[in-house]
Amino acid sequence: MDLHAYFEKKKGIGVLATSDKEGRVNAALYARPRIHNGEKCIFIMADKLTHKNIQDNPYAYYLFKEQDGYQGKRLQLKKIKETQDKETIQRFLQDRNTDKKYANDSEKSLFAVYFNIVKVIPLIGEKQ
Repeated sequence: MDLHAYFEKKKGIGVLATSDKEGRVNAALYARPRIHNGEKCIFIMADKLTHKNIQDNPYAYYLFKEQDGYQGKRLQLKKIKETQDKETIQRFLQDRNTDKKYANDSEKSLFAVYFNIVKVIPLIGEKQ
C-alpha cells in the first residue's frame, strides 16, 4: 500500500501515543503524518509532553481513524532524528490545512520529527 497516497487523500482523526522512560503513557491528537519514501514519516511537534517523551523513549504508536466507518491504520514507529530547521518546518506547515494553528505562531518551539515505520496494521484486526 502507498502510505503517501493514503494519507494525502484520506480524512480522519489521528492519535499519537508515546511514553516516558518510566512507561507513563501519553496520547495526543495529531494530524496525518507526512510519508517519506514509504518507510519513514514526519510529524511537526510543539515542545510539549509528546516531544519530551520521545526524547526519553524513541518508540511511538500512531492510530488513524478514517472519517467514515471504522477503517484506518495503526503505525508502529521509532524516532530516527529531528530538526528545528525553520525552512524545513515551514515547508511542512504549508502543505496541509491541519497545521494552520502553527503557521503564524513564531513564539513556539517546533520540531520536525522523523520516524521509521516499523509496522503498519489495519485499524481493526490484523490481516497478515
